[in-house]
Amino acid sequence: MNRIIVVLASLLIVTTPLAGCLDEATLEDIIDDIVGCMDAEAKNYDDNATTELVGNCIYAASMDVFMNAMDEGIDLQSMLNQNSTAGYSMSMTMPMEDNGMVDTGGVMMLIEETVMVNMSANAAHVSMSMSMPMMLTQATTMTQVGEIVNVHHKLDGMMVTQMGGETIDVKYQTRDMSPNVMEWVLPMLADSMLSDMTDDSEDDDDDGLEDDFDIENATISVSFDSATNTQTMDMSTTNETGAIMNLSIKIDEASELMSYSMEMTNETGSTMHMSYAIMWGDAVAVSYTHLR
Repeated sequence: MNRIIVVLASLLIVTTPLAGCLDEATLEDIIDDIVGCMDAEAKNYDDNATTELVGNCIYAASMDVFMNAMDEGIDLQSMLNQNSTAGYSMSMTMPMEDNGMVDTGGVMMLIEETVMVNMSANAAHVSMSMSMPMMLTQATTMTQVGEIVNVHHKLDGMMVTQMGGETIDVKYQTRDMSPNVMEWVLPMLADSMLSDMTDDSEDDDDDGLEDDFDIENATISVSFDSATNTQTMDMSTTNETGAIMNLSIKIDEASELMSYSMEMTNETGSTMHMSYAIMWGDAVAVSYTHLR
């Protein structure tokens, strides 16, 4: 493709009044040029390139660009404004601390959230769950394809009964849903676990990574994927208590967040992991099952 671009450019030059200034040897040199980035400081530097077009070179984004992309994120409505099929997935695992009411036994809590929307097919899938093995399972799943909607609510575990609650395991299907998918997706997401965590972090001025960890002395590397035009920053750092954070953030060519993965291990060895990824196009597949 790059060679074709050079040939077309050469033909354009030949058809101009300046063509008389170029002899046959000069034109052969232009046609034989290898187009690519010739700046060794760029992420897509091509050692074989002999000519460079404007915009050929791609430079590593700064740490601030990656961190801002992670902080700002991208909401579902903005995704759907760009593509009729969009969504995201989020997961978090963290150790639960014992308290006076319930002995958790050091188990891990798992929080997961998946959202997929296909506006052109009037389809959507929302799944939110929080669980601790043998102690708590709380899950809500809604899947709509056209006018058919499957709903499943579940709540059970020792923590529920110990606190005087009732177990719930309800499944049902309706066949008369005709509103715009977003009329029930967005209100549901307003109460999602992801939005709760985002609201909490915005209210807590002491929760920023820059305040807790030594970002200035962090080990940082940035890589570039030419196939997808994405850049990934991998960072490792510690804080004054000895906790370790490993963070990986991927952004697209417009510096918008595509995904991140963060692992934090405290001084006692307990580890928390959180990941978030955006889905587009073919990655969004919404289907329903017949309930029995």
